[in-house]
Amino acid sequence: MKKIVNIFEWIFVVFTIVSVIFTLLTTYQFIYIKYFSGYYPIQIGIFLTMISWALKFWLYDKDDKKITYSLICLFLAAIALFFRLFVVF
Repeated sequence: MKKIVNIFEWIFVVFTIVSVIFTLLTTYQFIYIKYFSGYYPIQIGIFLTMISWALKFWLYDKDDKKITYSLICLFLAAIALFFRLFVVF
């Protein structure tokens, strides 16, 4: 279970990094990629990354860090989802 979470966690991190790079390149008009003209891919990437990191902290850490770090990651995921669902730019 921990290996699967670790693999997905890094896949989501790479997706988020790539989406940030493509969004910046599209925003500053170096290249044009239709799907990266807004901030939606970044928001989805942050949401998925924070959910996977919350699961990682819940599985790996112990005691207070387990709860604190998981809640912080879930809070950031909720904010990213809020911005995505309510079309806040």
